Amino acid sequence: MNLIDLPADAVTLKADHPVTTSLRVAEIFGKQHKNVLQNIREIMAQVPENFNRLNFQPVEYLDEKGESRPAYELTRDGFTLLAMGFTGSAAMAFKLAFIERFNAMEQQLHSRATIGISIPPVLSLGAYLETRDSLHDLRAELDVLFTQLEQVDVRCKPAEIEAMTDPKLQVGKKVHLVRDLISTLEEHGVSRELAKELTGHNSNTVRQHAFQGKKQG
Repeated sequence: MNLIDLPADAVTLKADHPVTTSLRVAEIFGKQHKNVLQNIREIMAQVPENFNRLNFQPVEYLDEKGESRPAYELTRDGFTLLAMGFTGSAAMAFKLAFIERFNAMEQQLHSRATIGISIPPVLSLGAYLETRDSLHDLRAELDVLFTQLEQVDVRCKPAEIEAMTDPKLQVGKKVHLVRDLISTLEEHGVSRELAKELTGHNSNTVRQHAFQGKKQG
């Protein structure tokens, strides 16, 4: 059975948790929304309140008339309980597609988490291939993040520069001699008061002020 290609917003992220909505479930499974709401409420009447609070979040949406209507946001667990009651071959295909989408989003969130990876000395072939693929995906995401980091405008205080033990600071694609920044301030008569006024400016801005101070002198 081939997986159905769901709409891009069938599962979305909210507060770093993948969720879908009763409205999207109704649309994709070809059901009336009022019936899906009834199914959800029947489930909620049978499970603990804590489960309902975590997995069935009441929300509202605007209908075609612009009127507010009730709906629910469903987590993976909430969707799973709801979809258990949907039968037929078409319903099974939609269930699998939703589960695959939830899996993909959870994997995406996992790759964003703090890296604490350790690889055991012995792996099965399947585990090795899965780990290798995950690391390839992680490396691709890290490459994007490092590219973004290179474009960051780094802002610092003169006192922070003086306290640095490393004489060089990598900022974007350029290497700035941070000790030279201090000497530039002193050579061109830029006072500490002016330096404080420049707090939050990057080193290029400080150099520009220093150069202007020299021209005016």
